Amino acid sequence: MELRHLHYFIAVAEELHFSRAANRLNMAQPPLSQQIQNLETEIGVPLFYRTKRQVELTGAGKVFLEKAYQITADVEKACVAAQNTHQGKLGRLIVGFTGIATFNMLPRLIPAYRAMYPFVELTLRQLGTTDQVQALLKEELQVGILCLPVVASELNFEIVCRDSFVVALPKDHPLAAESHIDVQQLAPESFIMTTRKVGEGYHDGIINICRRAGFEPRISQEVHELQTSVSLVAAGMGIALLPGSIQELNIKGVVYRRIKNAIPPLETAIAWNKNQKSPSVENFLALARSVAASIATPESLYSL
Repeated sequence: MELRHLHYFIAVAEELHFSRAANRLNMAQPPLSQQIQNLETEIGVPLFYRTKRQVELTGAGKVFLEKAYQITADVEKACVAAQNTHQGKLGRLIVGFTGIATFNMLPRLIPAYRAMYPFVELTLRQLGTTDQVQALLKEELQVGILCLPVVASELNFEIVCRDSFVVALPKDHPLAAESHIDVQQLAPESFIMTTRKVGEGYHDGIINICRRAGFEPRISQEVHELQTSVSLVAAGMGIALLPGSIQELNIKGVVYRRIKNAIPPLETAIAWNKNQKSPSVENFLALARSVAASIATPESLYSL
């Protein structure tokens, strides 16, 4: 039995007339009658009462019609599901993100993606850059939003945001009176920083900024979240060099000041495994590029 046999049977059952059913199916009546007879022979029961005047469903035919409707509907749903999955409109997408992404990319990207692809099961996992890289290599994540630099030849990276550094200071700090601060002025300060495990590139970048200014930063507190850094600055525990987008986090008792020195910006990138072929990933990347363009001009695709 093939799916076409069910379509033949449904047409006859709905028309209760072989000629009309044949016209509806764009076929001749004799082959249709033969197909229905073959179907009845295969099932082993009559599906229709036939007379010269009329055609009626048997009791078995009525039951078979109900099941035939279910089968053809399920096949149609399966086809649509397969098409949607192929187009990235159905399935599951697991995305990792760093804390800084919650201030630039994520608030714009996620609502837009959910609106465009409501039937994709989107799972977000907040992870540091180092952990994201490992998860992407193990294919536990399909996409990561992380901080560069990262060295991983198995991954693709595309810059989506460049963020200038600012200094977060307690509001009553002497340097708070200045509009711009030289990095050298921070030499005596106690630094609050995220741990290196959260993101090697980000952590080492701050160390290098200070070293180029001629001093080794005195790290008094290490934290796992950028937001925690700001809270500890408000508590007077020290100062912090942070991405400028962190200013969206308006915590009482903290002021942000620009830096005079020419410092390379913090680069946020989307990352994915080179073996990743999912249409959902392609859709997410395309939308991320569009969102990035509304924030700043993204860099071209490159591999590290």
